[in-house]
Amino acid sequence: MMETREGMFDPESQIGLGDKAVRLAGLDPTIDPNPITIQSPGLGAGAGMGAAFELKFHIDPDLASRVEHWAAGHLVPDCHGNAGKYAVTSVYCDTPTFDVFHRSPGYRRVKFRLRRYDASTEAFLERKRKRGTQVIKRRTSINFEELPRLSDLAAAQPWAGNWFHKRVCRRNLRPTACVSYTRTAFFGMADAMPVRMTIDRDLIGVPTDQWHIPHLSAGTPLLPDGVLVELKFHVQVPTIFRELMTMLPPQLARVSKYRRCITACGIGPGASTSAASGETS
Repeated sequence: MMETREGMFDPESQIGLGDKAVRLAGLDPTIDPNPITIQSPGLGAGAGMGAAFELKFHIDPDLASRVEHWAAGHLVPDCHGNAGKYAVTSVYCDTPTFDVFHRSPGYRRVKFRLRRYDASTEAFLERKRKRGTQVIKRRTSINFEELPRLSDLAAAQPWAGNWFHKRVCRRNLRPTACVSYTRTAFFGMADAMPVRMTIDRDLIGVPTDQWHIPHLSAGTPLLPDGVLVELKFHVQVPTIFRELMTMLPPQLARVSKYRRCITACGIGPGASTSAASGETS
């Protein structure tokens, strides 16, 4: 079953503010606007609308409050959670030699993770591919009690998580880091396309080696006094986000929640890494 938890859509797409904005977003203006079939959970309602992109900004809490105030006046709070606010917990997978962290060939642009919202009994198996700001997601919802099936390397019975299970086994992936944060989400329609904005606060992380998504009440801070804002849309930056971008930093953030967790918690290579330099999301 394809996911619909993050609102009815999770629009992410290409930019259309002319050459200056294309350079700002780090996009290739010649990129094929519809290179593949979109399988993102949040983009399920937007299949066929073109490539999906997300722009990420690292801002301080004061600016985050102003951005949230702007969103309340221009968009609609996500119907999930309280006024669009809910907890997100993700378990990221890597190999025993941390090929994802090291961006080894074949692991550079793809992440596999488990995700849970609040204390839901539903879990999501996700694959996220990213090239620059272009994002392609695929995920499947399963019952929380099915997560232990991922630890069975010889599992043969068909189930909804087969595609995910086969790929993590083939890549020798295992649970490595757990990240949790509070998300406030908004969505709407602009220029006849769905748009979405998320604000992530209070990021914490812990090491993990379990095919389980815990409820984190405490952990190592990953972005002290920092907030992440993501703008998600189809094909080109909608007019509604052009105004907002004048409030945001001129440079896009390259913050990776997973890499921050590895570094901050001293997991594997993070134990000898002073900063998550050159990180990508």
